[in-house]
Amino acid sequence: MWLALAVLAGPVGAKKDKEHTWVGKKMPVIRVPRESWLNVVTAPKADDWKGHLVYVEFSFVGSPGCQAMAPHLVRWHKTYRRRGLRLLEINNGLFDPIGDVAADVRKRKKMYPVLWDDQGKLCKRFFVKSYPTAWLIGPDRTIVWAGSPAGQAKKIEERIVAGLKKMEEARAEAARKQASAAGETSRRFTWLKGYQAFTRAKGDQKPVLLFRFDPRTRDGQKLLTGALASKEFRKYARAHLHCVIADAPGRSNRREAALFDESANWDRKTALWLVSPDKKDRTKIDVRSGSRVVDGATLVDRIKNARE
Repeated sequence: MWLALAVLAGPVGAKKDKEHTWVGKKMPVIRVPRESWLNVVTAPKADDWKGHLVYVEFSFVGSPGCQAMAPHLVRWHKTYRRRGLRLLEINNGLFDPIGDVAADVRKRKKMYPVLWDDQGKLCKRFFVKSYPTAWLIGPDRTIVWAGSPAGQAKKIEERIVAGLKKMEEARAEAARKQASAAGETSRRFTWLKGYQAFTRAKGDQKPVLLFRFDPRTRDGQKLLTGALASKEFRKYARAHLHCVIADAPGRSNRREAALFDESANWDRKTALWLVSPDKKDRTKIDVRSGSRVVDGATLVDRIKNARE
């Protein structure tokens, strides 16, 4: 069985400082046999590395420099994995049989993927001349550093911390932009009453129509611009419903949880839920008819049927 792995390949024929030619290049995809992987349940795929900071190290068991780096790799994996660091060790099979590599994995308690490079084919293709040799790869799959990590564990860890911090800042900015975009979408549909309006309506026996959506999905946008914006639905909603819009399904939202038990199993996809006035019962409203999103009149009929 052959599986795709995102690793690094360079131009054949390069002559000098091969490790430094990798900086600024992207990670292509190659194929490796499943049997070459150690310490993994399933072989990593190209997408497993996407969006992460990846440290790749070429090594072999008998190398003093590689053995000196091993404790640092184990510690980095434990310390930074949750922040987005991924480690990959590629062992040159010309120096070590796979059994020795497996024994070293157990001895060192390595919890990250280790690839046994049968006959050293990858190391040869990547022009690895000394051990250990390492690459640091950014979340956009661009190599940001390449060289020998021997004696530079502290400096490399500083690079890792700086890279993870940059990733976290980028994710926070992306989340802020997404929330802003979702907010703009919500404001365009002023007929959707806010949660405060619902809570102020004490004694009101209107059910709540809770609209959960991801603004990046087609279904969510089609509902907003189609059925939920139609005259039929808007007229019915004003008279019979409290409408609450909840952006980005899957996020923890106390306001949504207040509608009924927090342990309720929400769908993570775009969905409409009709919640009873006492907030104890809920009914999911199907928003599709075959392969299409329903129109306003059909949606009103389905809500009426759910209320009966």
